[in-house]
Formats: sequence, C-alpha cells, structure tokens
Amino acid sequence: MIKESIVALPHTKLATLQNDLTNADTTLIFVHGYLDNANSFLPMLPFFTDVNWIAVDFAGHGKSQHRSSDAHYHLLDYVFDLASLIEHLALSNVVLVGHSLGAIVSSIVASTQASYLKGFIAIESMGPLSEPEHTSAQQISASIQSRFKAQKAIRQPNSLKDIVKARCGVSDLNPHNAELIMRRNLNINADGSVEWRSDKRLRTLSPLRLTEGQALNILDSITCPRAVILGDQGFEKVKAGIDKRKAQFKGVPLYTFAGGHHVHMDSAKEIALKINTIINNY
Repeated sequence: MIKESIVALPHTKLATLQNDLTNADTTLIFVHGYLDNANSFLPMLPFFTDVNWIAVDFAGHGKSQHRSSDAHYHLLDYVFDLASLIEHLALSNVVLVGHSLGAIVSSIVASTQASYLKGFIAIESMGPLSEPEHTSAQQISASIQSRFKAQKAIRQPNSLKDIVKARCGVSDLNPHNAELIMRRNLNINADGSVEWRSDKRLRTLSPLRLTEGQALNILDSITCPRAVILGDQGFEKVKAGIDKRKAQFKGVPLYTFAGGHHVHMDSAKEIALKINTIINNY
C-alpha cells in the first residue's frame, strides 16, 4: 500500500510516498531527477515488498514546500534536505536510489554521511556535474539573468494534455510516463483548469558548478557499496562521463536496460528486480 505523507523537517516540509512496512531492516530512499517528482518511481514501487521505502519530492517539486522568497535551489541545499530527512526519521541501513539529479545529490550524501548508508544505486548518472574554473564568471552571469527571469509572472498552462505534450517534446518520456510525473507537479482544479504546483524558480541556473577535481573528490570519498543503472538509449553524456572517470567507477557494477534517460520507468519491473538482487547482496 502506498501512503502520501508530509515530513516536517526543522527548516522545510517534504512530501513523500511511503509503504506501510515497518519491520524491515533496510530502507530504500528514492530520489528523483530535475523537474520530476516521487511519481517517477511509481512504476517500480510495487515490486519492493520486503523493504521499507520512501520516495521523496525535492523542495519546490511535486507536493513539497517551496523555498522561501529569499532563498534559491542550490545543489548543496538538496543535499542538506536529504541528510536531514534521514536524520529526522532516524533511519539506518539506508540504500539511496537516485535518478539523474537525485543521483548527484545522493552521491554527495553518500560521500559525507556514510554512517547512515548501506548502499547507493545511481540511475543515469555519472556523479556531480562539473565546469572548468575559467567559466566561473560566465556561470554567475547566466545565473543572475535566470533569477531576473524567474521574478516575472509565470504563464499558467492551458491543460494537462498540453503540458504532457510539451514535456514529451523536450524529453524521452512517453505520454503515459510524462502524465504520471506532471500530474504531481500541477494543481488540477474542479473545473479542469490547471496551474503549476512546482516552483518556477526551479529553472534558475546554478551560480557555480563544482570543478572536476571537487567532483572526483566526492566520488572518491564514497565508501558504501554502489552500482550504476543506465538506459541503452540514455544520455550519451552520462556514458561519456563514466568513461572519462574510469578510475572513480573501477569495480562499480554497471547494468544496462532497455530505455532512455527515464529507464527506471521504461523497464520498471526489470530494474526493480535487479535492485532487489543488489541490496540482498549488501
């Protein structure tokens, strides 16, 4: 049974989907990608019957609380949110299952909060993104402009159908999976009209990305068992990044399934069964 829950942390409120199993030793925490939400894991969740699991909406995504008006959506704030969730719920033997941005956030938690973790599984991610130092001024300039843009009134969508079509046009999601995600990012009114539930500031750009040396230090600092899951039609930049970071991924099991960047939705049952096998061996 899937339960909706709001976890009130000292600094914010995070919406989650949870099961009602309480006596399992292991807890899986599913962490979604950029502009997605906990619903992106719905196709997989029925196949996890012997573990506790929590699928979380990042701040500003899905049904979670928005950041305050004087705050922004920094990568390390997501890291703090996830670490705070684990701490607040007094969880141990945690396996983080992160997709894309969720895997980047999870990699930093795994590298810094090892005492909580039993393992870490990354889906379509090669670890933290990085930019050369000489692009710093350019990054900051672009970030400032994106914040100016976010101050303007947002245009509300015409319909769920239009939003699903638009999301399919900029991603590899099929209409069914796109609707599954977008329903949680929208308020659907009684008259059928829709408006954004997710925070418009999510589209602002990071003021500074990590350097490559910083990203490698994070990956080198992960001590828990980990694995990587890729889609055979997934992002080429992810595959290229793993190849570039061979030393950091040496000995890390890598599994490929049919699907694109949202392979965990495309091959949900197969990936869920593989994850169950992986965590049973931890």
